[in-house]
Amino acid sequence: MPTAYSYIRFSSEKQQLGDSLRRQVEHAEKYAQRAGFTLDHSSYRDLGISAFKGRNASEGKLGTFLRAVEQGLIASDSTLLIEDFDRLSRDEIDNALSLFLRIIQSGITLVTLKDEQVYTRERIRRDQASLIVSIMYLGRAHDESKMKSRRVSQAWDAKRQSGKPMTAVGPAWLKLAEDRSQWLVLEEKARVVRTIFKLALAGNGAPTIAKILNTEDTPTMKSAPHWTFGNVAAILKNSAVIGMFTPKKAVANPIPDYYPKIISETDFALTQQAMAKRRWLGGRGSETVANLFAGLSYCHVCDGKMRIVGQQGKHVYLKCQTAYAGMGCDEGRFPYRAAEKAILQHMARHLASRLAFDSTESEDPALVLRQKRDELNRRQRNLIASLEEVGSPALRQRINELQLQIDDIERKLSAALPARARAVANEETAVLLKTLEWSAGDEFSLELRKRLQLEVRRMLEAVYFWCDVENSRPTVALKYLSDLGGRSYFLDVTPFMEKIGGARPSRTKLASST
Repeated sequence: MPTAYSYIRFSSEKQQLGDSLRRQVEHAEKYAQRAGFTLDHSSYRDLGISAFKGRNASEGKLGTFLRAVEQGLIASDSTLLIEDFDRLSRDEIDNALSLFLRIIQSGITLVTLKDEQVYTRERIRRDQASLIVSIMYLGRAHDESKMKSRRVSQAWDAKRQSGKPMTAVGPAWLKLAEDRSQWLVLEEKARVVRTIFKLALAGNGAPTIAKILNTEDTPTMKSAPHWTFGNVAAILKNSAVIGMFTPKKAVANPIPDYYPKIISETDFALTQQAMAKRRWLGGRGSETVANLFAGLSYCHVCDGKMRIVGQQGKHVYLKCQTAYAGMGCDEGRFPYRAAEKAILQHMARHLASRLAFDSTESEDPALVLRQKRDELNRRQRNLIASLEEVGSPALRQRINELQLQIDDIERKLSAALPARARAVANEETAVLLKTLEWSAGDEFSLELRKRLQLEVRRMLEAVYFWCDVENSRPTVALKYLSDLGGRSYFLDVTPFMEKIGGARPSRTKLASST
């Protein structure tokens, strides 16, 4: 007997308590029995997972089923039973159609139980009307979800305009007042959150922060027995610390200034930026930061990564890993301390000039994006109101086009560091680097070196080293990130090597090196 698999999905966890699951299971069993199929008992169920953005196909059990077919674990002549097209996808029509075609082109027969229509690759080739019908159903499923999305969004906007808390549950460091009129800060827990952010801004990762909190017997937020990497990271990523409320419903936009702020927006933005750029450095990173440029250091000859290979007193050396392994590159060792001094000095001066440039900027790019987004939202709301009265396909298409523009702006806003946060960060880093300009690298404490490493990653995209043994002029090239101009600079580190030997070069000589 041929084998059939059922795919069951619904978006809301509440539906599991209702009739949706029982109904879909029963339909699949009855159809399989009538059609003479052996219904496989493998569980391909996405319970509480939306198909509006295609999550069921990318992350859910539907994706698992498709990969099993492509890997030969499920026979390609099997049948997939779904209640209706809206169980399969509610995504944009092009994505939904691609998913539909992916299924039938793999050899799978697709059956919609609601109308008992059978879709195969052979059928849509000889009967193009069946393909048109499937497109119509997929498009209707998306339009229904889109309209529901707009209505839910409008309902949230109405709640927001009331000015009162919209939910009874908030972050662990807040509680709702008895009259439900406002959120109150639990200062003891808020102090712990501030400590976590302070440790993160000092260059510590979530595992190290958890270890520090446990060592100091710091109480956890809720009932957890101890601090873990996961709950520290969750706090660091939670925008509620800057007052932002993010509804669980994906269709509702985040709401700023909903909660009391306990962390500055600057500190939060810098923390997110640092977490995004954090790389695994190898070694016992919590005990030493030997190379401030770890993860960014490359050989200019072969693009191989540089590593510390030896230390003689105060002399620390870098070497290309390819050359170290004898795999074709013949670059020699590079004096690390000289490079560190030259690079930190250049970063200090580059930031100073950048601050002067930033002060001439008259407009915050993020502000312009927000204004454009708000205008698009206003136009879209007007079109939705018209659509409910007229039902025009042209209006529906225009609404979708506006949503694509809004989504693009939201992506740009989420990736942007606020202008003020960027300026404050640059000012603080400039002061730090200027203060340390005449200090020897080995005099820096572990915490300070962690902080410097964090600032290096915030500013630099890459550092290239070459020894130039013939002319004895070791050189580094700095590539700054786009936020700081994106330019490359070449530094001769020879003058800084004299400092290691004990003689401090004159300021004139240092200035000429950059």
